[in-house]
Amino acid sequence: VHDSKYDGTTPNKHDANESNPYHHSVQIPVMVEWPNELQFATHQTFNNWFTVVENKRATQLADAVVDFNRTSLNPILFFGESQTGKSHLMNAIGQATLAQHNGKVFFLNGCELENLTILPENWQDAFSSARLLLIDDIDAVVQSPSVSNLIGQLVDYAVNMNVTVVLASKILPDKWVASRLWEICRSAAKSILTKPGASSLMIYARKLAMQSNLILD
Repeated sequence: VHDSKYDGTTPNKHDANESNPYHHSVQIPVMVEWPNELQFATHQTFNNWFTVVENKRATQLADAVVDFNRTSLNPILFFGESQTGKSHLMNAIGQATLAQHNGKVFFLNGCELENLTILPENWQDAFSSARLLLIDDIDAVVQSPSVSNLIGQLVDYAVNMNVTVVLASKILPDKWVASRLWEICRSAAKSILTKPGASSLMIYARKLAMQSNLILD
């Protein structure tokens, strides 16, 4: 459980200390239309995420992103087939980051980027106040050199702005076409998720049964 705390105090408007986050020199966040900003939600969070052996390493890496956020492991790539929990884990990271940290979280889906021909105007402004950039299903564009170069430009800029970037893909970078995105992600921190086996499914079923006050024999 990740808690955020606020002590209820208000900033002193006469405080001219440069370290004061409310000092006038701090840049006011700019409103942008793209990338899409992640909103608070209660589905696909860590509260309904179940850790088993098949996703344990990925869960540990996700915790590191949330706890330390601006981790040296940047970017991070989660790899796995469909139904392995990549999208759930990506959303859980985003929701926990929103709850624990100040700063925006942006979420993109590769399926929405397939027809991208140019990066929208003023897209760089989004990262002046961003904490995290999540791109799910990036495999939808990794075979298109033109789109991959555009997304590579986006990821490269975010990383250089000290924004943590997390991507999810069904295809490992060694099978992507050469592009700026491939160049960045081939050395990314990677974690593989696999489909849960019979024993993991039984453990999960027992947990659900206990929550309903049932006993499985």
